Amino acid sequence: MISGYLSNESQLDDHTIHLLFSANRCEKMLAPEVGLLAPDLKAAERGGYGGERYEKLEFQKNVARYYKKLSDVSWKIIDECQHMEDVEKQLKETVLDCVKSCQNGKSVSQLWLS
Repeated sequence: MISGYLSNESQLDDHTIHLLFSANRCEKMLAPEVGLLAPDLKAAERGGYGGERYEKLEFQKNVARYYKKLSDVSWKIIDECQHMEDVEKQLKETVLDCVKSCQNGKSVSQLWLS
């Protein structure tokens, strides 16, 4: 239902979509992950940006503010607005630094406990 709404294939009133998003968030947010091993790195990329109703600049700026509140010192941020070669170089360096830290005995951290 959410996918159809986001792709403008269906219409729902604001209250209904709010409840669907809330239920979806409850399944995906922090509580189910408490105590799990934390990933060493997090990365995401998705094509087709701009086709959904919430892929608007102001909305995404607000989302970015909330991600910043969730972030901690373990998060590595790579500016994707750089030239592709620079992004690739920085990503490679970040991954190799992480691998080296693990090889040198860096302990595994857990999500959302600190």
